[in-house]
Amino acid sequence: MPTLSGGNLPRTQESWQTTSPRFASALLVTVLIWEFSILFLQASNRLFWYDELLTFHISNLHPFSLLWRALQAGVDGMPPGYYVLVQLARLLPGDPHVTLRLPSILGYILSLLGVYWFARKRLPVSAGLTAVFLITLSPFREYAVEARSYALLVGFLAISAVLWQRINEKRFMTPLLALFLTLAVSSHHLAVVAISSFGIAELVWTLLSRRIRWGVWAACLLATCPFVMSLPSLLHYRAIFGKNFWARPGLSMAISTYESYLGIASIWAFVLILCFGLLVGDSLLRMMRQLREETCEREFDPPEIILVSNFLIYPVLLVVLTKLLDSGYTPRYGWPAILGLVLGSVYLVRTIWLKSSSFYLLVALLIAFAVQGGMNRVVP
Repeated sequence: MPTLSGGNLPRTQESWQTTSPRFASALLVTVLIWEFSILFLQASNRLFWYDELLTFHISNLHPFSLLWRALQAGVDGMPPGYYVLVQLARLLPGDPHVTLRLPSILGYILSLLGVYWFARKRLPVSAGLTAVFLITLSPFREYAVEARSYALLVGFLAISAVLWQRINEKRFMTPLLALFLTLAVSSHHLAVVAISSFGIAELVWTLLSRRIRWGVWAACLLATCPFVMSLPSLLHYRAIFGKNFWARPGLSMAISTYESYLGIASIWAFVLILCFGLLVGDSLLRMMRQLREETCEREFDPPEIILVSNFLIYPVLLVVLTKLLDSGYTPRYGWPAILGLVLGSVYLVRTIWLKSSSFYLLVALLIAFAVQGGMNRVVP
């Protein structure tokens, strides 16, 4: 019987094209270069809006101690770590509309690489490429040309997920995990909630394997340091803007978050996410019952499913947290959920990667990507 391993698939011309590592690598590199080039042009043709003007003026403060005092005074809710990265980008010569947005463009590219590598670890290359195209066709792409930290946050979390998935393969994976998780929290304070997602997934791994990976727990603990160090500033910012923030958290806000991500009406977004969660939960329960049996090697394991599910419900966790803290929430805060939506989607249809029909799915996504790329090229 064939398995999900690319090497055991029938070698028809179509399946070879979708399972060939060389084909996948060439297509992935092409997509990355194309996306970077188009986003670079878009960034140069787009004016700053209000939040980006905050980034522009605050990142222009020198020395850094002056910027730090401005953040402590409550000028902006972004963490100082993000402004360090922006100031480094501004050292590059060129149009500030580009250099200021360069960290977000790079974060978007990291997101594409992250979902590809994460899916490719367990599923054929066609699944990884599909995950990449789903990201490029999603509304998340708009945040790649916004001088705020949301795309950068998602990129750091995507690479963190890849490193966590491979933590037992190389020793350097653990310090890299600590680095990227720390960078994620340094990009946005609420990313500390994502650390709990990794913690829950790691706890499941510990219970199943009956071993403790102290390095992973140390990495998660270290990643909270930027949040703890900025806590006084955050409390001051909440005291100033928390109760008067223009967007108040609530259940309707959580639903509207998925509505904006999926581009459908709220009620259908709620139903779709509910069904999605039920399917993931059913898959997880089935896998837990078969743990002691021989199972397919090329499939997400329970801790990985837990991590993907945690990304999926990230906006809900943020809404609950900001509601308890009497703070504000907007859908852009929950963009790490795109990792759960994309990776969960390619996992739930994992049987399709066994069939030659996956070739046609990939071609359809490639056509949609090309059409979108042409529209973005002519529309500034």
